[in-house]
Amino acid sequence: MPPHSASEDASNTSTDSDSSLSDDPDMWKAIEILAERGNRYKVNWVGDDPATGKPWPPSWVNKEDCTRGLVRGWERKKATKKRKRRPDSKPCAIPLPSCPAVQY
Repeated sequence: MPPHSASEDASNTSTDSDSSLSDDPDMWKAIEILAERGNRYKVNWVGDDPATGKPWPPSWVNKEDCTRGLVRGWERKKATKKRKRRPDSKPCAIPLPSCPAVQY
């Protein structure tokens, strides 16, 4: 099973000094953070499990084991989702005859 520590995938562009950590044999490359719960992140890993030939399954990792670049990507992703979730203006839900916003 992959790692206990996660570094950002080399294919992700990052000017962060964390990129040097990808050479650390104790660090596994991650694609992205998928979720957050308490003091853990759910991480999507790079590569395939040699035993099955399938991609490594996502797993939960302590926050302190993820690089700043990986966490920054997650924070950007959360901010984008939050902007998209803004409530849209909806039409009046009250039936037309009594709706105060409608003039006849």
